[in-house]
Order: sequence, then structure tokens, then C-alpha cells
Amino acid sequence: MENNISEIKEFYNGFLKHLKMDHERPNARQEKIKTSVKQFLSPQFRVLDLGCGTGISSKFIADHVKEVVAVDLSDKLIEYAKENSSHPKVQYMVHDIVTLDLKEEFDLICLIDVFEHIPKNRIQDLIITLNKHAGQNTGIYINLPDARFSSFLQSEKPSLLQIVDEAYFIEEIAALFKSIDYEIAKMEIYGIDLPVQYNDYFLVNKHRLSQTYGSVIK
Repeated sequence: MENNISEIKEFYNGFLKHLKMDHERPNARQEKIKTSVKQFLSPQFRVLDLGCGTGISSKFIADHVKEVVAVDLSDKLIEYAKENSSHPKVQYMVHDIVTLDLKEEFDLICLIDVFEHIPKNRIQDLIITLNKHAGQNTGIYINLPDARFSSFLQSEKPSLLQIVDEAYFIEEIAALFKSIDYEIAKMEIYGIDLPVQYNDYFLVNKHRLSQTYGSVIK
């Protein structure tokens, strides 16, 4: 049976006790993500951080940009983020990221450890939502588990997974974003404590790629 939104929200409200640990001791994956996303930030950027959780990424990003709008389904996580990841450049809000419509565009959209937690029957709606908030020069940054790692956990260690933990293969990511004319511009496969564990994606509008080629190749 498919999990409904209220069940997912309830799960993440209860997941706070686990996520608090990332504020109490070093997290190697968080540090790797900070290094990765920093290369796509600019002081004048407005950033949309979707599935922001307790705000670790939002607060870090805010140190390097003009403004961050950080969104999460869980009111408990947002409450904790406001208290423990506050930043004058961050606006935290509670909303289902799949149905979000702020009626504005951002320079960068981040989905850090959230894409895999979107049920596959809702993922196309999320892609449409991303497109609503993206201009021609908007970049999209995604970090998620490698699908081979996720598939192994689904098969062998399901107790380690969250209420929704999908496996999204590289070709699936490419196909989903092709539907809104976005292409993978940069990708990294890496591990923290295991090989082939996580994927980093930076996607851009294909017209932006063409413009870049045209400006360099005369």
C-alpha cells in the first residue's frame, strides 16, 4: 500500500531524534555535500533548498548566497531548523515540496538527501514543480544514494531504510529531467564508508549548455 502524505509527515516528525545527531557530531556525508554544493554557489544567488530537514544544508548555503528559501514537509523538522539552523538569509517554511508553487524562480534548486524519499508515483509531479521554479539559467543540484546501494538495502537490509526509500538509476534521472529540457552537466559517484554509495548531480537547461558552447566556440 502506498504511503500517504500524512504517514510520511508523521514518520519524519518522529525521525527528528535521529537527525539531531548530525548537529551533535561530525557527519562525513554532510561535509562532502557542503564541498560539492559550494562550487555551484554565487553571492548574488537566490537558492531553493527542498527537503531541507533540520536546516544543515540551508544554513551552510546561506553563508555563500543572497537568500535561501528552505522547505520541508515536517513541521517538527522546520521547528528544529528555525531554532538550531537559524540564519538571517534563510526563510524556513512547511510545505509538501511536490505541490509547492511559490510563483518565483531561483538561481539554484537543491535536493539534498530527499529525491530518494519521493515515491515514484509522485516523482513526475516533483519534476514539474522544479520546472515552475526554474529559469533558463537555473541549476539543479541533487545528492542521493547510488541506486545500486539503495537496491542492495531494499533487498538485504530493509530495516535500515526510511518510510520511502526509492532507487533512482542514472538513466532514470536523465529521463525525468529530459522531460523539462534539463541535462546532466556534472556527476560524481562516490562512497563515504562503502564504495559506490552516493551520487552527486548538477543539471542545467540544455539551452544553457548550447549558449555556453556558442560563447566559447566561434
